[in-house]
Amino acid sequence: MESSRERLIKALRHQQPEKIPLDMGSTPVSGIAAGALYELRKALKLQDKLVKVHEPFQILGMVEEDIMNALKIDIIGLWGRTNFFGLTWDILKLIGNNKLLTWVYDKPDAIHKLMSFLRDIKIEQFKWMENERLLELNTDNQFAGAGRYGYVSDLPQPDYNGLVRTKDLWGWAESQETGPPIISPAMFSEFFLPYISDLSKMFGLIYYGCCEGLHDRWEAIIKKIPNIRSVSVSGWSDFKKMGEMLGKNYVYSRKPIPTYISGKTPNWNLLKKDLEMTIEAASECNLEFIFRDIYTIDGDRQRLKEWVDMARSALNS
Repeated sequence: MESSRERLIKALRHQQPEKIPLDMGSTPVSGIAAGALYELRKALKLQDKLVKVHEPFQILGMVEEDIMNALKIDIIGLWGRTNFFGLTWDILKLIGNNKLLTWVYDKPDAIHKLMSFLRDIKIEQFKWMENERLLELNTDNQFAGAGRYGYVSDLPQPDYNGLVRTKDLWGWAESQETGPPIISPAMFSEFFLPYISDLSKMFGLIYYGCCEGLHDRWEAIIKKIPNIRSVSVSGWSDFKKMGEMLGKNYVYSRKPIPTYISGKTPNWNLLKKDLEMTIEAASECNLEFIFRDIYTIDGDRQRLKEWVDMARSALNS
């Protein structure tokens, strides 16, 4: 009989396994809502216990070992918990991109009302999760930002007694829907930043940013969110300017451009140039690399090792 691993590998290779591998909860797109998971546990006559929420953005429940055994689930997720609040992602889903761009001119009051509403319900959600003891620490080998680990010595707080509060956790704030050149720094500061700031105050530390460039609005952001510790530096950012602004006070969290390593043939010249530009720009910074959004490597896993070797060589030179 095939093992779960063998079934999954066959399926990923478009081969026919003995039976279709079953997944529930190993990724953000194969999860289950906490409420539905609670009802499923009751239907399976499993131990009556609180379902912990490990992905607050979608309110996904943690699929534990007993339910995996009951359903014969084949796949175990390796992604950690996150406390992500993309308020502009939410408003985009509510009104669409065109209205997001035009209402800051045509209906500014509506934008403020919507952002206030989204902020308030997200604050209430996190308070409810804290009161119901549904939060878990994300301060070690956990997801705490745009793919980074949460290892940090300043969290949880000194008065932590085993009951997890939002102030014991990393939060992940971002606003990629309003990054340059879509929304100006002034408009971002007026319509969006105050609400993101209010949410950020709930958390001990903040990882800020995702795909958006931050070089033209960083000073405004750090004034409103002083508990930022790590900052995303994507391909849309001015690498050099971000390095000068971040210095040793923050983590320069660089996300290399995935296009260069993806597809049939990696572009090693551009990969090397991207590395060299980053290392030069962040020479006086606390630098980390998060290589993500690599969707296809044409079955060539060796190229990933080659990039790691190239990065280590560049960093040591």
